[in-house]
Amino acid sequence: MGVGPQRALERLSRMLAYMLGRNPAEFGLVPDAAGFVPIRELLKALHEEEGFRHVREADLRALPLCHPGAAIEIEENRIRLRGGPAAAAQDGEGPAAPPRLLYAAIRRRAWPFVHEHGLAPAGQAPALLCAEREFALRLGRRVDPEPVVLTVDVRKAEGCGVRFLPRGGGLFQASAVPPSCLSGPPLPAEAQEAAERKAPGRRPSRILPGGYLPDPARVFPAASPGAANERRRGKRPPHGRWKREKPPWKE
Repeated sequence: MGVGPQRALERLSRMLAYMLGRNPAEFGLVPDAAGFVPIRELLKALHEEEGFRHVREADLRALPLCHPGAAIEIEENRIRLRGGPAAAAQDGEGPAAPPRLLYAAIRRRAWPFVHEHGLAPAGQAPALLCAEREFALRLGRRVDPEPVVLTVDVRKAEGCGVRFLPRGGGLFQASAVPPSCLSGPPLPAEAQEAAERKAPGRRPSRILPGGYLPDPARVFPAASPGAANERRRGKRPPHGRWKREKPPWKE
């Protein structure tokens, strides 16, 4: 950022104070217990705001040096409001109980995996869920230009033991949401075929275009019941399956 106009520094400082202290949920940010959010996530949210799309990580790190009034602290790859949660004066936190439906946006290429294993399975970070579908789509576009938006049946998930933790502003976090509680668009053709092959008790049979099912009696004539009956009756089966015996007068 360099020296820069003092007014621009003050404007950025006020914006960061609002995002980190006043209403992080408005920007899809969830601070940890110490009030930190990943710098990478903060920049994604900041770049959606007019007038701040030019800001980079180096600008954030230089801000306290160029503008001593900036109330931010940076620790490794995390950033928070100076003073942590005690300094934050967040706006209304929103409802504690989730609505009947919640929405989550994921990378399109991750949909086959989520379809099979569920959302945020064991060992993964909790999933961020939104009460509004459009907001979930907005957050999803930070990681994929064409994300897949999933609908979570909250009551069904709660019946499976899933807990939804409120994070303010209509945001919730949850882990290990089973696939049976999710609905989304159809899987890509390749992923759908793979899922069918893995389904227990199902062996999909598919004839490719231009293919056909051969007649076993024509491919294996000796094994067909008709050929056996003809041999027992002493008749000559069609297509010359055996040679006629030589007549006695030719011996």
